[in-house]
Amino acid sequence: MADTKIINLPTDIVALADGDKFAVADASATAADTYATALEIKNYCVPKPMVEIHLTADETGKTDATLTDTALLFSVTSGRYYMFMFFIGYQSTVATVGLKLGMTTPTFTIFTALSETAGQVADKAGAVWQGTLNSSGDATVATATLTINTDEIAIIRGFILPSANGTLRVQYAAETTGATVTMKRGSCGVMWDLT
Repeated sequence: MADTKIINLPTDIVALADGDKFAVADASATAADTYATALEIKNYCVPKPMVEIHLTADETGKTDATLTDTALLFSVTSGRYYMFMFFIGYQSTVATVGLKLGMTTPTFTIFTALSETAGQVADKAGAVWQGTLNSSGDATVATATLTINTDEIAIIRGFILPSANGTLRVQYAAETTGATVTMKRGSCGVMWDLT
């Protein structure tokens, strides 16, 4: 379907029966020389399923013990491919204490994610701390927060092919003792089922 154009497709594709056939032509053809079923067309045109979640209240008082977030999580099914992104707003009470950020996963065939934490230094001055997450419980640890009690952002994005059903979940904490980190309401996640 990627190299074809659909000829005379009805406007209400959702109402089509899965076995209905429609003429298609490849990019070099001048006339229809093959057919696609309505099911093939629907699968090609409809975006992949997406799930969204977000925090409705701040989660405060996180010390240096890694704590699992109670809202930023997705259920995943063995053998299905997923892509995900989390946007985490946070604040630290001490400038020399940054954000520890990670994830827990069920067992997997493959899992990898990029964790980026902004707010390390002034804008346009190498202000993002980056690291790779590639095991359950893995975390990146940013070593500072530019301005105390000010909203900063961290982003996790990656993909997983779980080999067991389970939960994909964000973990976070203060980098060290002596400060608390607050995950801010509005922090959110999206996940796409690619299978």
